[in-house]
Parts: sequence; C-alpha cells; structure tokens
Amino acid sequence: MQKFYYHTRHIPEEQLKLETDSGRRVKEAGLCDVMNEKNTKMLKDYGVSVIETRLVWWELEKEPGVYDWSVLDKRIEKIEKAGLMPGVFPWFMHAPEWENKMVRAECIEHGEKSSIISLWEPRLLQVYDRLFAALAERYKDRIKFLYFSFYGDFGEPQYPHCTKHYKFSAKHAHYGYWCGDKLAREDFQRYLQNKYDSLNDLNEAWNTEFTDWDGNLMPRMPLVANTLERRQDFREWYSESLIDFVDKAGEIIRKHFPDIRAGFPMGGDRERLKLGQIKSLVIKRIAEKYNLLVRWTSMGNEKDYGIIDFQARRVSSAVDFYAKKGFGTEVSLGIPGDMAYHVLYVNLSNGSSLLHNEMTGIADGWDDYYSWKDKMPVLSAKSDIAVFYPVEGEQMECITPERTEEMLDGYDLGITDTDAADTHDLYLKGGDLRKLYNYDVYDSYMIADGALDSKKDLIILDTCPLPEKTIEKIMKWVNSGGRLWYLTNSNPWILETSADIKTYLEEKYSVTVKECQGEESGVYCVENWPDFEPYISIRKKYKQGDKPVFITLHKKGYSVYLPEEKRIIICE
Repeated sequence: MQKFYYHTRHIPEEQLKLETDSGRRVKEAGLCDVMNEKNTKMLKDYGVSVIETRLVWWELEKEPGVYDWSVLDKRIEKIEKAGLMPGVFPWFMHAPEWENKMVRAECIEHGEKSSIISLWEPRLLQVYDRLFAALAERYKDRIKFLYFSFYGDFGEPQYPHCTKHYKFSAKHAHYGYWCGDKLAREDFQRYLQNKYDSLNDLNEAWNTEFTDWDGNLMPRMPLVANTLERRQDFREWYSESLIDFVDKAGEIIRKHFPDIRAGFPMGGDRERLKLGQIKSLVIKRIAEKYNLLVRWTSMGNEKDYGIIDFQARRVSSAVDFYAKKGFGTEVSLGIPGDMAYHVLYVNLSNGSSLLHNEMTGIADGWDDYYSWKDKMPVLSAKSDIAVFYPVEGEQMECITPERTEEMLDGYDLGITDTDAADTHDLYLKGGDLRKLYNYDVYDSYMIADGALDSKKDLIILDTCPLPEKTIEKIMKWVNSGGRLWYLTNSNPWILETSADIKTYLEEKYSVTVKECQGEESGVYCVENWPDFEPYISIRKKYKQGDKPVFITLHKKGYSVYLPEEKRIIICE
C-alpha cells in the first residue's frame, strides 16, 4: 500500500508584522515556535516527517550579490536536530528593499504598485534561475522536500491579492487585477493584435471606440461592465499569462532540483479571475511535467464536509485525470479540533497521500488524529458520475457578482456573499449532492480533453453558463450513451448566446429534454437528483434518520463516513 505522509510548517517570526491581526494570529497559533523541543516531540509522535520552512529573497540578499544564508541555516539545523526532515518553500517573488530596477506589478484600478515584481518582467525568471541555483548548490543534499514556488503572495500559482502581515508585503494591497504596468499592457496589446485583423474588428467585438492600439485596452471596472467578448479576451490572456509563467518557473526549479521529492500548493478555493488560476489547466500543464504532488490549499474555509469535499474533488479529479502524481491537502490555520474527522475523510476519500496540518490543529484534535496514526490508507476514488464546474462563468462574473469589500489583513479572501447567484451556491448544492454519492468534478477544459469518456452521468448543479464547444462535446457523449442531468428549478444557459439549454438543444440538436428519470441515454430535467446503485443499498445499510452519510466508491470496495458519530468505515 502507498505510504501516507504528514507535513507541517514553520513561519519565521522575523518575517511577520506582529502589529497586524493576521501576524498576531500566526504567532498565537504557535507557528513561529514549531521547532521548540516540546512541539517537535509531539509532531514526531504524531508521525510528521517534514517541517516546511520559508526562504524569502527579501531576507536572503540584503545587498546585491551577497547572500545571507544564516537565516535558513538556523531553520534547517533546528529541524534536523529534532530528527525531522527539512522542507523548503522559497518565496523569490518578494524583492529586497534595494531592488528598484525591475517593473513592479500594478493594479489597474488605482495605478498603485505592489512590492512584487511584475509577471511580465523577464528579469524575474532570471532571478529565479540565479537564486534556485544558489539554493541547490548549498542545500541540495539537506532539503528533503521542495515546494515549488511560482508567484503571488504565497508562492502559489496565482496573482497577488492582499497580504499585509509580512514585513515584505506591499503597502498597496487588495484583491484586484495586477496587470496595469507597462510590460503587461504591451503584452495584452500584442495578444489582441494577433487575434484581431484590425482595430475595427476589436471595436465591433467589444462595442468600443478605440482610435489606436495604444489606448487603455484593459477592461473597465467592475469587470461585468464590459461586453462578454471583452471579458473573454481579457480572461484568456490573463489566465494564460499566469500559466505560461508558472510553466517557465517550474522548468527553472526542476533544472536545479532534478530528483528531489517536490510538490506545490494550489492556493485558494475559488477560481475568480482576480487570482487568475484555472486549477485543471495548472495541473495539466505543471504536475505531470515536473513530477509534482499537488497540495489543495483551502481546507477550513468551510465547516460543511460536503462542501469541503466538493472543493477538494475539483483538484483531485484533475490530478486523477491529467497527472497521477499524487494529491495532498493543507489544513488552514485555526481549523477547530472537532473537524478532525472531516480532515481525515477528505484525505481518504480523495486518494490523498499527504496531509499538511498545523501544529495547533493536531493538538486540538489530538485524540481523533492520533487514532488514525499509521492507519491512513491511500485509496483512489472511483465513480461513473461527474459534476460540471462552470469556471468560465465564475471567472467572467456571469455567476459571481462583483465584490468591492477588501479582505481584512490577508486572512481570507474577504468575500461577502449576497443572495445573488454565486460560486458558493454551487458549493452548497455540491455539498448536498455529496450526501447521495461521490463524483468527479469536471470543467470545460477537462471535457474537451475527453474526461467524460469514462463516465455514465454528468450533472449540472445550478444555473450557470456552458460554452457552445462544451455543449457540443457533451452532446457527442450523450449520443454515445451518456446521461446529462439538471434540476427543474435551475436554468443552465449557453455562454455565447444566453439561450436556455432546453431551447438550445431542441433547436440545434433536435433533442427533447426528458422530464422523468430513465435508464437510457439523453438529457434529463428532473425535480430531484436520481438515485444510483450501489449507493442506494449502501446508504440503506448505514443511514439513521436524518444523519448525513457520505459514501465513496474506491477501486476496491467502498468507504463510509458518519460525521455525527466520528466514524469512518472501510469495506474492501
């Protein structure tokens, strides 16, 4: 059986602004004191093998060309002295104070600059090459796990948002679009000139009146104030720019650390365009190519297990389909101990081989966590069912209202949900559906690549847009035996035309949407989700009243989670 690993992390106190709420929270949670003898003893007893620590360009190169390795020397020595293995997560996008030549990221809303180097600044990758080479020369044999660091505030594959609790954090920081600098604008202009034959063609598509290519081509704010075509052009360029950068950074890092065990944190739960991340595409382009374990980073933002699992499955489904290089989870800071079984089962039910947990979280849920020490199996999930994830609708704000409230102190994304259609509504419905069966989560990119070929059923959870190319692919799958489901109280629609799915299918494909459940292939609009075997019989075996039961089919047997009883049952 594949081994299950435990990691934790150390956050150096010398990097924190303790006058901020988030800085104090990190300190109070003990993350600065992880390597104290008492704490390392507890971590080793639990089974933690790796302590991840940080190295920031800001602290490494205080003077040009002069490296101060003393900070990392001390951290690694303490980890090794405790009998644990050092893991390093370099943050080389945060420049030292003397660096003033490279272009900084700039928000398009205020024209203010970040402390982080622009994604379009070619010299940033040169810095990565130089610093990772120096890191490898000094520590290659001592670092036992390397987290690939790409961009953003936390080294994850996303744009900056609004971290404020580090000494190297930007003064101007918020959740926005960081592509206002000269290099980014020039790159966007080249992208559009390659796509459109003339400025007139662009104006017609965007409903704009630009008189030359040197105008401000960036979208107006809020994003929903722009035509669908303008939003789509910006979305494609912004997200693809990020993935290209991540790919180039990955190539540099693997050049200097060709054989080391490594992974990368995905970061965040949602995929709003302001973060730029399309999880499935990052996994497709990065994980297998550079042999990386993907760590899903958001457990703790929700308390409902069904929602937690829906978010995790968004990542693990892409890992299963594209990469097969391993999946892990990261427990967020401050998750209460009574959620330990949520943590355990989301790992078990998603085929995870790595649990990254905070020291205080382990201590708070000690009895529950410890009862599974050396017992966590690595079991791949199996299902004939997929759920559609409308990433285009989310990123283009077709289902997500514009948010204006800035997040507080970098602790979370600061999103104030309203009664309007929102990604969180999708989470709620995905969480409810998880009580019936386990499923994979597929977006249009995965469907285009053939992910549905192994599925019998595809479920559209809520009112959301589907691109025409995706519907075309789905209908080919339906004609080969698949079944598409949605509920009568939702109204999926076509992204490009706004036509509701029922009318669109009738007019374009001469398909009649069926209003009663059936076994044959087709498109079904029903009042309640169908029951599928073997979930019905398994649920009957374990169901007690209204208590939730979560079932996961595996390649061999199945598992059941009874959260109110804090019980996980594995049947092979």
